[in-house]
Amino acid sequence: MDSLSTTKSKIVHPDEDARSIQWCTYAADGDRVKVAWGNAEGERGTYTAKCDGSLESSGSTNIRCWQAGSNVVEGEQLSDPKHRYYRRILSSNGKVMSIIWYDDASRRHATDRFVYTKN
Repeated sequence: MDSLSTTKSKIVHPDEDARSIQWCTYAADGDRVKVAWGNAEGERGTYTAKCDGSLESSGSTNIRCWQAGSNVVEGEQLSDPKHRYYRRILSSNGKVMSIIWYDDASRRHATDRFVYTKN
């Protein structure tokens, strides 16, 4: 499990987001990856995706994601205007993961940065 590092993160909507994203997990699920997140009260959301660039249903929204480098996944959530475009970067030692949200498809204008450290 990875825990949110509030000192390294930049969260634009802390009242809404910081309470629901205190931890996240990633796990193999056949040919897909299962992503889950939550807080001290428990799991707040989950989805499973291939991240092959195709449009996939993920519960309450549709997502599209793809491998953009050896430790980088990019994607978009189609129903969340505040958090539509993202990039997930895993450090080379596998201990720090950053999820950076952008307001543009070219990923040049970052809005939020959630930094997680491996427990």
